[in-house]
Amino acid sequence: DALATAADASVVIAAIGFATNLRDLLRSPRDSDGDGLPPGVELVREKVRRLVWMGGRARPVWSIHPPEWNFAACGGEASCGPYSQLGEITNVTLDEWPAA
Repeated sequence: DALATAADASVVIAAIGFATNLRDLLRSPRDSDGDGLPPGVELVREKVRRLVWMGGRARPVWSIHPPEWNFAACGGEASCGPYSQLGEITNVTLDEWPAA
């Protein structure tokens, strides 16, 4: 509700940590309770002015400088249990985020 009631282009999101909630926001459907809220990606496009992301190297050359944890988790092929998908979630979120 906080995002939906914010003034247009007034919200700055500071993304610190895992991107699961932001990905889920982008993929959220139109509310089914009849309040008329748009799908998540449209809500972001309308309300969010800026996304500030904490992280280091996002898409570096693996052999020289590996990506930072939020962008690659445990390194793609290695398994780090429930954290193995975090890099993919972060990169999908950035790819799906509406352009300014």
